[in-house]
Formats: sequence, structure tokens, C-alpha cells
Amino acid sequence: MKSVRESVELFRYNIVNIIIFEIFYKLMTAALLAPIFYWMLNTSIKMSGVTYLTKYTVNSYLKSPVTYIFLILFLIIVAAFTMINLSAMIYAMEASYRKDKINPLELLFKGLKNTLRILYYKNTPMVLYILIILPFTGASVLSASLMSFSIPDYLKSYFTINRDLFTVILLVYIILCFISLTLIYTLNFFTLRKQTFKEAARSSIKCVMNNSFKYIFGILIFNILLTVILYLLSGVFAGIATAVIKMIVPYRQAYFIINSFIETINLVLYVIFALVATPLAYAYICNSYYKNVSDTFEDMDLEEIEEYEEYNPARSRRRERLVIIVVILVALTIDATYLILEEKNIININAEYLENATVTAHRGDSVNAPENTLSAFENAIENQADVIELDVRQTMDGEIIIMHDESLKRTVGIDKKVGEITYDELLEYDAGSWFSENFEGEKVPTLREAVEFIDGRAGLNIELKPADTDINLEEQVVEIVQEYDLYKDCVVTSSDYNAIRNVKLLDEDIKTVYVMSIAVGEFYNLQYADAFSIKYDYITTAVVKEAHKKGKEIYAWTVNSDDAIKDMMLKGVDSIITDNPYNTKRVIYNYKDSFMTSLFFKYFNEGW
Repeated sequence: MKSVRESVELFRYNIVNIIIFEIFYKLMTAALLAPIFYWMLNTSIKMSGVTYLTKYTVNSYLKSPVTYIFLILFLIIVAAFTMINLSAMIYAMEASYRKDKINPLELLFKGLKNTLRILYYKNTPMVLYILIILPFTGASVLSASLMSFSIPDYLKSYFTINRDLFTVILLVYIILCFISLTLIYTLNFFTLRKQTFKEAARSSIKCVMNNSFKYIFGILIFNILLTVILYLLSGVFAGIATAVIKMIVPYRQAYFIINSFIETINLVLYVIFALVATPLAYAYICNSYYKNVSDTFEDMDLEEIEEYEEYNPARSRRRERLVIIVVILVALTIDATYLILEEKNIININAEYLENATVTAHRGDSVNAPENTLSAFENAIENQADVIELDVRQTMDGEIIIMHDESLKRTVGIDKKVGEITYDELLEYDAGSWFSENFEGEKVPTLREAVEFIDGRAGLNIELKPADTDINLEEQVVEIVQEYDLYKDCVVTSSDYNAIRNVKLLDEDIKTVYVMSIAVGEFYNLQYADAFSIKYDYITTAVVKEAHKKGKEIYAWTVNSDDAIKDMMLKGVDSIITDNPYNTKRVIYNYKDSFMTSLFFKYFNEGW
């Protein structure tokens, strides 16, 4: 406990400047590494000869030499960024040990200068060393990442098939990690004593051997303690939230609310631990380093280390303001860079599931209620659908009703067409009992009734079903969109291109979607379509990317199986049209579920 208190004191002495540095450096690192990672992964995917990663292509990708060349390059970059951070922490703890203050900018420059020393050929092994000791310098941050990290199914399958190989690789890495514990002070000697990597490694081994590994176990326990605290905090907050939400919210809504709440808790904890985990871990390492050096190298004078600039509060405040200005400028630059990279399709990785695809309920929740009825729409809303797709036709007297088939036989039970009956006549018939006796008495709604009933709780996908008996179908639908100001809340779709053309000519501000069974030819340039709704079997990544380049969207219909949902997410479609919105949302949420989230959903489902 004494070592822990001493370590915390080292951290506390320069805590403000350390936190300022960590905020700035973590933002900068994330901003720079993300586009580098996206570019390198997309380039390696392209050069390996595959279009995107799926269970069908991952084997070819992982067998390509290009993949490992880019992996090694990326790991070198990660090691360099990590070393800057760790070097800065060593300088910060050294200043605290001497009871000096150190400016955040000084930490950055010193860390950068020290990292450049690895360019000297005798110091290049430092890159591998940094990667191996990572678990002992930020274990809590790694754990926090794992709480919100999930491996795609196709990679899980690949790892399962090649289980023996990856088990050996993992065991080798674990062994290297534990061997590296004898080298735990290497970076301290390298940074503070300006020794070469080999000299620093020897000094570290001598320290560890001299003290019978006493401090090594302390470092392990300290990292485990940080990780346990992180999980306990997450568990306590998530447990309380789960218990409360279960008592006050219906089951299906609660599922998604709890999921979002747990992910939010994990995100907040991750941000906090990302700022303090590395400083705390290195405070402990540095504290044990000072004790080891004095015990092992009696002739080594701790005061020989380079002097820090005398701390001046006024000048320090000026520098801290400069840091804040720099952070703001970097943030603005990052924002502009991301917009450019996104526009050029560089940061759209070809190997992850799309998390912002909308879920469109096909004819409402047609699995649990009669299609195209108010009950189906209410179920869809309760089951978290983002958009409700409904089909509209025109009766003999010009009323716009919601009905998929031209014939009323299947859902209403009368052998007539929609255009051969008035709406008043239609109201005499039941549109729900064909599905279940629980929906007996359900009526065919009008488009106006549906708009007022949904009342902005979900978006609308209004599919036009033109017929020879129509009077003014497109004009009526456009008038309803204008009357209820649905421009931002609806799209008008049709498999009849002339229908959406007529809609655009009537009001060019209405978003239109051309419904297609297959995707062939240069359809992207169709003037009156803002998006294309395509049967999911015919959607490829190339189709989605080409449409996006033209500024248009791709909707996938009708997607019901878990594998098909994941495949559409992977390909980057903008909306998934499904008969079962609840299951589709569940698949999307479950993909993002981590260990902690899964644990609470087990409790959630068992205790309901």
C-alpha cells in the first residue's frame, strides 16, 4: 500500500499538467491514427485482391503478404505514438520526484525528442519492446476498449477454424509479455540516462534480479487493481440502471434503452481511464524504478539527470493557454480533414458493420400484426423501427388508402380491386382477422390517418402503387406531404419510374426512391431518383459505393435473416427494409454488444 500511495503522490504533484497533456495527446493520437488506419486497411484490402472483408474473403485477405506488410507498418506507427506518450510520462514523474513542475508542451517536446532516438540503428529494438510491454502500461485502457469491442462474426469463424495457430501466437505473446517484465525499466534508463536500448535492457534486468522480482509482482497487481476498479464501476452503474429500467419500461423498449445506457457508461469510464490509466501505471513503474536504482546502482547519482526549466507560474499559465489554443486549432484541422477524407471515401473502412443504417419496417411490423394497418405501425414504433414503409393506392372515389395488393382478396377477403370500390364501401370490411382473431375489426387506413397516427414517431417510406384506375395518385400524395410538412420525415418510392418522376416534377424537394428488383446498368444517373431500393441479393459493395459517389443512397429489401442483415450492414447500405424490425435492431445492437453488455442482458432476460 505504501508503494501505491507514493505512486499516486508522484501523479498528483503534476496532475493538472499531466491531464492537460493527456487530453491533448489522446485527441491528437486518435485524430492522426484513425485516418492512417482507415487508409492502410482499405489499401491492403484492395491490394490483397478482395473488395471487402466477409467470411468469404477474410481467408484470402489474411493469406496475402501485403496484409502483413501493412500490419507491421501500422504497428511501428502505433509504437512511435505510444513511446512519445510513455516518454512524456517518465519525464513528468521525474519532475514530480524532484518536486519540479513541468509544462504540457515541454512534455510533448521531450517525448518527441526521445522517440526520435529509435531511428539510431542500435535503438530500433525499442519498437518491438514498446509493443510487448503495452499491457503493463495501459491495461485499464485496454480493458475499457474490450468492454465496447466486438469481433465480427466472419473473423470469429476464421479464428475458430485456425484455433491452434492463433492459440500458439497468443501463448507466444503472453510469454514475451512476462519475459519483458524483466525489462520493465528499460524505457526509464533509455529516457533518463540516455542509454542505448541494449544498455538500458541490461540495467533493467540487473535491477529486477537484484530485488528478486518484488516490484514486478507489484506492477502486475497494480494493473490488475486498476482493471478491477474499472469493471466494478461499470458493473455498479450498469446494474443499478438495469434494475431501475426493468421496473418502469416495457420489455422491448427496455432492451434498447439498457443497451444504450451501458454503452454510454462504458464510454464515459473509458474516457476517464484513458486519461489517468497510463499516468498511474507509469507513476507506479517510476516509483519502483527510483527504489531499484538506489538499491542496485549505489554509484549512480540521481541528480545527474538533465535539469528541468525552472517553473514560473505566470509563464506556465501562458503556456497552458497556448496549449488550449493549439488543441482548438488541431481540433478544427481534424474536423476539416475528416470531412475531406470522408468525401473522398478514405475513412469509410471496408471491413466493419455500418451502425447508422436505418431500420425500415416493411408494411409496418408485419410479423406481429396485419400488414399496412395502424396496429402494424404501432408495433413497428414500439419495436424501435426508424422508418415505416407503407403502400398507397387510390380508391374509385379518389381516397388514398394503404394497401399493397391491387386485389383486396388476400387481406380484406373480397374479390375486387382497390380502384373498383369506394372508401366508404371498404370501411365495411375487416382487414385484420385474416392475420389473427386478435385483430378482428381492424380497418384499412388512409394515408392521412397513418400520418396523423404515427405523428413523427417514425419516418415514412410511402410506396406508390399506380393502377389504370387512378385519378390523381401522385398529386394527392404530394399534397399530403406538403400539407403535413413531411419533407424531412418521408421518402416517396415506387417501382414505376414514371411515378417518382411525376412526384419530382410536382415538388422537387420531395425525396424519391426507385424500387428495383435487380441492380444492373448505369441506373445511378437516373435523374428523378434520389435513392434506390434494391432486393438485397443483388446489392454489392461496388453498387453501394458507386451510388454514394453520385450522392445517392441504397435501401435493401426485404432483409429478415441475421446473416443477411449483417451482410447489408457490412456493405454499407443506408436502410434495411425488414418484416421484423425488432429482430433487425437486435442484430445491430448485439453486434456491438461487448462482454459487459452481454452479461447484463443475460440478467435482463432471465429476470424479466
